[in-house]
Amino acid sequence: ELGQFHQAVECFDKAIELDPQEPDPYVFKGSALHDLEQYNQAVECFDKAIELDPQEANTYVQKGDTLSRLEQFRQALECYDKVVELSPQEPGAYLMKGLALNELGQFHQAVECFDKAIELDPQEPDPYVFKGSALHDLEQYNQAVECFDKAIELDPQEANTYVQKGDTLSRLEQFRQALECYDKVVELSPQEPGAYLMKGLALNELGQFHQ
Repeated sequence: ELGQFHQAVECFDKAIELDPQEPDPYVFKGSALHDLEQYNQAVECFDKAIELDPQEANTYVQKGDTLSRLEQFRQALECYDKVVELSPQEPGAYLMKGLALNELGQFHQAVECFDKAIELDPQEPDPYVFKGSALHDLEQYNQAVECFDKAIELDPQEANTYVQKGDTLSRLEQFRQALECYDKVVELSPQEPGAYLMKGLALNELGQFHQ
């Protein structure tokens, strides 16, 4: 599979050679280099595409994602700010900006971004999950649980949401309710060792050592 990405890069290079003023081959080459984990070279491709077409939001999305892989979250945030500017009605723009703010520890601003994403698409569970995670980091545990509950209502098959809800309930020392979450994680992900680990820890807290 990696060989195919290398071959793809060669094709994009040929397209660039034939028409160096067309931005798309730089974007596609950057995407392939991202998949090859050649992140710095990928960013260079996205920069060239942006130079040729600075109004294409998707290029900033891909550049931001690649900078995030390099843990350059401040520069990634600049990209997502540009996405918001170019696509202000796109909920994903606020979602990505919120995640970058989360990584920078700017949890209050992240919550505002997730709220905007929810406002634009209230039936999408991810913004509720990410908002809950930011509220957890702000130690606003009860509000975080409310967000996880809403996400579960919209997508009851996503194990990670129960993990996060269980962790938050554990912070509130509501171990019995946390155990219910971990039971659900075990049900949804029976081959995931961490599911049993979390369930065991909750049982420990409840003094049920033999279970």
